[in-house]
Amino acid sequence: KRIAARHTEAQGQVVAKAIDVDAFFVAGRKKPDRCRIGVMWSDDFAKKGTDVAIRAMEIAKASLPELTCVAYGMTQPSAVFQKVFDEFHFCPTQAELAEIYRSCTAWLFPSRFEGFGLPILEAMASGTPVIGTPTGAGGDLISRGEGCLVAIDDSKAMAGAITRLANETPDNWKQRSDSALNVARRARWNDATDKFEAIARECCFSIPNIPCSPQQPLHGDD
Repeated sequence: KRIAARHTEAQGQVVAKAIDVDAFFVAGRKKPDRCRIGVMWSDDFAKKGTDVAIRAMEIAKASLPELTCVAYGMTQPSAVFQKVFDEFHFCPTQAELAEIYRSCTAWLFPSRFEGFGLPILEAMASGTPVIGTPTGAGGDLISRGEGCLVAIDDSKAMAGAITRLANETPDNWKQRSDSALNVARRARWNDATDKFEAIARECCFSIPNIPCSPQQPLHGDD
């Protein structure tokens, strides 16, 4: 979208990122009995804003002493940061990742800069509301999924959102969960590949001397 805004003369179309929703979905999500807040660990604080999430968790714990802070990452946090998390999952499998998302009351997306923000969709597909910044796809996805949008670098606002979701009634939380899931369901791989293929066909037919049969799929049998 940023490219399209810079090049208004171009006639491009956007195919948004997608996920395997069924890998994360589980029927009958309910609000966890104890408040669990999750975040993806990254030591690239300048872009991912993990430091903001850590400060927000620490602030929220002052009013929510039972709060459990959960994280996963592809690298191990240093001892200074590891003690912030009650649970840390190193390089989880996709099945383990889905369980992590589904165990949480809310998921934090504290990024300062993102191209998209895939954890937003993954958490939503798990039925977990997202608290995050409007960078990348956050502004669109989080607002449509009845999550909580907060300003970049605003750890106090993020902590306040954590507290609100922790104190919500199970019915209100379930409404947020269902809305998040409905947004994720519109970002399935099959839908994205179908759209991409349709655009590719359109481009193919518009260029002379490029053989492309309407009946012949552009992708493999799978």
